[in-house]
Amino acid sequence: GLKVTKKKVKKDEQAKELDVSAIKLLGEEDVAVEVYDSCDEIRRKINAYLREPNVTQAGFLREIAKTYSDGRRIQSKVLNDFLSKKGATAGNTSAPFYASYVFFEKKRIREGKEKSKHRLEMERR
Repeated sequence: GLKVTKKKVKKDEQAKELDVSAIKLLGEEDVAVEVYDSCDEIRRKINAYLREPNVTQAGFLREIAKTYSDGRRIQSKVLNDFLSKKGATAGNTSAPFYASYVFFEKKRIREGKEKSKHRLEMERR
């Protein structure tokens, strides 16, 4: 059989990679950031991000949970349920959808990247 090797990731390396706390978005304090990505687009971003070296699902969940100021945690089952759905609006009320959107938007700003074609199209709607 095939042996699956687990990623060995140092927490401090991962923390630096994931930290977007210095960036504040409009509406973030009230959990009211306007979302301009579909659920499918967020699922695509999450799956791509989790394949990167130095990134674990647990670390990603800890970081996106910081979106909520009430100290809540986002469980891996909730994330996996969201990732297993299909469709532009399937899962749009789940905590991982909103928190991931905020995380990826902050990451985009931190890296100085332009808004995607998909994002610009969604803003026009």
